[in-house]
Amino acid sequence: YTDLAKKIYKFFGQMTDNQRPTQCAIGGSSEPLEHPECWDAFDAFHDLGIIPNVTTNAVLLTHAFVERFKKYQSGLAVTFHSHLEKHWRRGMEILRETALPAVATHVIISDRASVEYAERLYKEYSQWENVKYFVLLPYKSVGLAANAPKTVDYDALEV
Repeated sequence: YTDLAKKIYKFFGQMTDNQRPTQCAIGGSSEPLEHPECWDAFDAFHDLGIIPNVTTNAVLLTHAFVERFKKYQSGLAVTFHSHLEKHWRRGMEILRETALPAVATHVIISDRASVEYAERLYKEYSQWENVKYFVLLPYKSVGLAANAPKTVDYDALEV
């Protein structure tokens, strides 16, 4: 994606205040923090009165990023990918230390073991003052996950 701010202004800028959303979720099949235009996009949303909410794997999360991001009065979501655990755990500590007020956690579930993993993480992080949401996401073989398709065990998710 290129010219993000220009596209944001063009699309959302023609809407009335009543039509314009109050928030926009930024995330998907790649890491939004690595996009070279992320700050321009955040600024465009902010200028239009739209809160940018970002989902990250926390690999690129730093104290400096969070301090700069606070101006948007926005939330940040961290996806707890098991293969990136050392990164998101470090990111969660950064979020605690910088006191970002609204943190969401995302845990991808697909089988009984992943649900038990989610339960352990919930017990660990739900007591944090700034963790406001704990979201369970059923595994989908889309985006980067298309390279590692799984069959979701729906029976196991009914624990």
